[in-house]
Amino acid sequence: MKSLFIVVWLLCGLLLLPSAGWAQQASGTVVGTVIDKNQKPVPYATVVLRKVGDLNVAKIALTDTEGGYELADIGYGHYALLVTSIGYQEATSEPFDLNQEQQKGPTVLMVEIDHMLGEVRVTAQKPLVERQLDRTIINVDASITNAGSNVLEVLAKSPGVAVDKDGNIALRGKEGVTVYIDGRPTYLSGTDLAAMLRSMQSNQLSQVEIMTNPSAKYDAAGNGVINIKTVRSQVKGFSGTTSVAYTQGRYYGVVPTANLNYRKDALTLYGSLGAGVRKGYQDFYSRRRLQGLSGVADTALYEQNTYMRTSNQTFNAKLGLDYALGRNTLLGVSVNGYHNPNRSSTDNHSGLLNSNNQLLSAIESPAQAKGRWQNLGGSLNLQHTFDTTGRELSADLAYVQYHSALTQNFTNLLTNPEDGRVLSTGRFRQGIDRSIAIYTARTDYVQPLGSARKLELGLKASYVSTDNDAPYASWNTGVWTDAEGRSNRFLYKENINAAYAAYNQETGAWTLQLGLRLEQTHARGEQRRTGQAFTRNYTQLFPSTLVGYKLNDNNQLGLSYGRRIERPEYGDLNPFRVYLDQYTYEEGNPLLQPQFSHNAELTHTLKEGLLTTTLLYSRTADIIQDVFRQEGKQAFERPENLSSRLVRGISVSTELPIGEVLTSTLDAQLTNTQFRGRINDQPFAIGATTFKGNVLNQVKLDNGWGFELAGWYTSRSVAGTFIQRPFGMVAVGISKAILEKRGTLRLSATDLFATNRFEGVSQYQGVDVYLRNTWQSRAVKLNFTYRFNRGEKVKIKERRSASEEENNRVSPD
Repeated sequence: MKSLFIVVWLLCGLLLLPSAGWAQQASGTVVGTVIDKNQKPVPYATVVLRKVGDLNVAKIALTDTEGGYELADIGYGHYALLVTSIGYQEATSEPFDLNQEQQKGPTVLMVEIDHMLGEVRVTAQKPLVERQLDRTIINVDASITNAGSNVLEVLAKSPGVAVDKDGNIALRGKEGVTVYIDGRPTYLSGTDLAAMLRSMQSNQLSQVEIMTNPSAKYDAAGNGVINIKTVRSQVKGFSGTTSVAYTQGRYYGVVPTANLNYRKDALTLYGSLGAGVRKGYQDFYSRRRLQGLSGVADTALYEQNTYMRTSNQTFNAKLGLDYALGRNTLLGVSVNGYHNPNRSSTDNHSGLLNSNNQLLSAIESPAQAKGRWQNLGGSLNLQHTFDTTGRELSADLAYVQYHSALTQNFTNLLTNPEDGRVLSTGRFRQGIDRSIAIYTARTDYVQPLGSARKLELGLKASYVSTDNDAPYASWNTGVWTDAEGRSNRFLYKENINAAYAAYNQETGAWTLQLGLRLEQTHARGEQRRTGQAFTRNYTQLFPSTLVGYKLNDNNQLGLSYGRRIERPEYGDLNPFRVYLDQYTYEEGNPLLQPQFSHNAELTHTLKEGLLTTTLLYSRTADIIQDVFRQEGKQAFERPENLSSRLVRGISVSTELPIGEVLTSTLDAQLTNTQFRGRINDQPFAIGATTFKGNVLNQVKLDNGWGFELAGWYTSRSVAGTFIQRPFGMVAVGISKAILEKRGTLRLSATDLFATNRFEGVSQYQGVDVYLRNTWQSRAVKLNFTYRFNRGEKVKIKERRSASEEENNRVSPD
């Protein structure tokens, strides 16, 4: 394995060979500020760069909270700026020449429009959603109701994103989304990724990037990419943000966070700290119709009422260092860790009823669980820029060690339904202990081919080793003994090697991106108790394409295509059972195969994002889906490969300024999803046409006050083998800037009508199940944020870690 890593690093030198004969054109970055007549910054102004004498837009940017703008990767030439902002007259800068790598741009003076709305003047605000040809960007701080929310809640109301009852993320009707944080892996998926995202507060984020068809430089895994960008200051000296959020629903939560940065000369230090306590609950009800039970003459009903109280503590820390070894070389080192101890206490009441709703037997199943999971990782990266044309080489090494442990104790009390007497007692204990080690190495090279074209090349290797131990015991005569051979140990190792090439070109009204990625996979799993083992060896190609055409200044078309893979989560391959109670459990499936999808989108953009319309199509083979099964009183869920999934739909989004007080952001999506396959060697089909809508209404005034009304709604939809009933949420918020706009107070209320819940029915092949699950979604949130900084704005380069896919496939529970 070590030799493979060495080969990957040595091969990066081969990428430099073709560069000598390629044409190069110099480019640079323009940095400047926009101010008003009082020399105060104008935040969130739109800055448009054009060549003098040319009406075509060369670059667009928004000013930050300090009024600063940055326009990067601009070819040398003669330019001028056009600046617009709500409440100000349009302004044009004096022409200037760009002839160096880093150049100070003109300071643009904005003149206020002399009108008032009553006694209150409207001020500009950063848009919540920005649309680009290859991605959608969410500016997290632009929404009041985001304050005090965790990251998973922010994603749930983002355009095209859906989050199910277990915290799994879907993008435009497709599950299995790859999640990055600052381009670095989280190494988590499923419920554990959800737990981490719940522990992160929205005020730790600056943006969320959503890519439905990412380019070849990204791993081929996942039905789209969500890149979460955390807050990074762009000033010299010491700066940072501190905040505390308090949530009160049925239970409370308190989460303080801090983001700190220090930059001086060649050194940049950055870090973040977060800690918190969150208490919550799960209220679960299920009703199953049973056939042919022994001792029951006709159809029986099995009902379960489960109430779980949860207590989670979260501690996370990140520390990074960037050091400029020279003008063109940057060395980066970062370490991060996460620790999450948790407890739960569950009351479970189950009963068997006949068709006349007469109680035949009853079971009380109190349970306690104690667990923790920990994550410690680090990365080392090197980035070198050869010249001012943008020719660049980067290399990255990363390592993550992950460990989780959970112990659950069950007590089953069979009672007499007539007088409540305990007829029998059983005690059980289940443990789940899992360790994962992930090593990755990656190198990327960028070669400009003139002023409007570039070629990107890259290599990557990853190695994963997991060890899963699941002891199960019962209490007999005062001693814990192995129960019915249920204990299990599962080992899994996986190696993925990849190479890619991507070509980008912008010529006149045309934009072209072509990419091809090759991935080779070797995997082996072994079940120690039975000695059963399996191997997987396959090599696949993943093409990607993006074509954009600007019809005129107001209309643009985009067409994208990509082939993707979704490998099984590491935990889904483990055949051990995780019991929720004596009769309900989940289990893995070592026979799972990867799924492959073809995804295409056609997009029309009107007036730079005023109205965006997208037609989407996706076909997936061997789709991995959780299948609910029933055997007598036992009910369980297991991931299986079905034949196919077909998704077709349309999405429409717009941001409408209504008068000069109100801005409405609307996003609507209509999709038809169809699943086909075989379960128990019998045909299975399920489908639904689903509408999902998001709306955000905002008013922001220059006296520091802001108001917001937001909501989202999802109609009837497919969730595994279930048809989920409609659900949604309405939220309101108010904010006030204080302490000379260094601090912000935000108060919000979420899920006002308690409509964010799971309710669904599964009916096929004798299975007849109704589920309902509610949690702490309705709450009041109070958030205070304070920002401090001093010094001069600088440019910070973003780098991606070597691990892109592996972070999304860890799900130990």
